[in-house]
Amino acid sequence: MYFYANGEHDAAWRKLESVIPRMTEIGGSHAQRDLFEQILLDAALKSGRLGAAQHMLELRRSADPYTPGARKRPAKLPRSSPARMACVCCAA
Repeated sequence: MYFYANGEHDAAWRKLESVIPRMTEIGGSHAQRDLFEQILLDAALKSGRLGAAQHMLELRRSADPYTPGARKRPAKLPRSSPARMACVCCAA
């Protein structure tokens, strides 16, 4: 969280990526774990890890049965700037 708060998104990605799979061991609510995953997603976008961000979004979309179109194959995200990518991701 220190790296993310200081704008070091690549370092934040590396640290959070290794911790996220073990979050259930630490405990906390689903909402708290979801917040860390959202921060990881934002760090991925801001550090230019667009493929990783797309993968994370596809996993989230397929895991939520209430997401419209969740059973459809997710569209590929365009290759563009992280800022534009964030707008595209939020609109999906």
